[in-house]
Amino acid sequence: MPAATSTELQERNICWFYDFELPVKEIVLLSGHSQSTIYTILQLYNTCGTVTNPLAHHTGRKCLLDPQDLQYIQSILEAQPTMYLDKIQGKLFQN
Repeated sequence: MPAATSTELQERNICWFYDFELPVKEIVLLSGHSQSTIYTILQLYNTCGTVTNPLAHHTGRKCLLDPQDLQYIQSILEAQPTMYLDKIQGKLFQN
């Protein structure tokens, strides 16, 4: 998977295309993106008016552990680095 494209660079691509009227091939050379990436950014901008998709959803669950829980787990692992996950879970549920 390629590296994520920064929002700032995506906005610069839009500026180069619309404000400076540079052709896509020149934007490819300036930005280092592929031609298909440039066209995807332009399509998203034309559809949504922004370079980020406002309808996109984050994947995965929200973290159920708060910072105190994470700190507690870290202290357990620092004291006993070879402890198994089930033992860590047991200690976490006890506290």
